Amino acid sequence: MTRPASNESRPYALRPCFVAYSELLGVSKQRLIGLMGQANKEMIDRVYGKYVNFLEKDRQAIQDFFGEDYWGE
Repeated sequence: MTRPASNESRPYALRPCFVAYSELLGVSKQRLIGLMGQANKEMIDRVYGKYVNFLEKDRQAIQDFFGEDYWGE
């Protein structure tokens, strides 16, 4: 049995990136709570809502990837 080379290869590692991208794009906290399956914003703020260095430079690429319907208020 072999182990993955790093945690980045596991789908769970995508959760912090998803939150960071969503917050950068201005997705409402309530929508994000629902998308993440959390009961409140505490887990998102404490665990997933960490600042990612230089994420702003990729804002347009992230916005293009998610598309206009992502905000879905």
